[in-house]
Amino acid sequence: MKPIASVVMCVKDVEQHIGKCIESLLDRTFESFEIIIVGDASHDRTNQIINGFSDTRIRYLENETNLGIARSRNRGLKLARGEYVFFTDGDCIASRNWIEEGSKLLKNGGFVGVEGRICYVSENHQKTFSDHVSENKFGGQFMTGNMAYRKSIIESINGFDENFTYFEDRDLALRAARTSSATR
Repeated sequence: MKPIASVVMCVKDVEQHIGKCIESLLDRTFESFEIIIVGDASHDRTNQIINGFSDTRIRYLENETNLGIARSRNRGLKLARGEYVFFTDGDCIASRNWIEEGSKLLKNGGFVGVEGRICYVSENHQKTFSDHVSENKFGGQFMTGNMAYRKSIIESINGFDENFTYFEDRDLALRAARTSSATR
């Protein structure tokens, strides 16, 4: 049966977090979803931990070489069967009603996308370049650690721009918003 939502997650070297991330995704108030994980040539035990889960909602593919985040996300998008596509990262823990609430907003609110907060709570979190720009406690940064879109919108703008090595998520959000406002 076709899921209503697809969760796309790209991972690289997140063995310390990926198990808890997947467990949080599987512990849902909403059942009609799939999880698509694209591994970007990890050097740690990330792929073994993912392969340890036997839930049929999980689909996992591993890049043979490092393709980068934008290309990896586009690989996941091509496999997504849901009407709504949710993005998270391998070191995130999703709230229990994340997919349910996001799907309701996308279905009933006429929104192109919905954004949630990202708050860092790990004592040993190592900030990336993107983190120095924004922790996204209040929204407006369009970080794919907690973002969802109508799949049709993402397809209409040809997914992530693979020329970006970072901020590809912000670029996608801006293009989606521009496309949506042009069609109104």
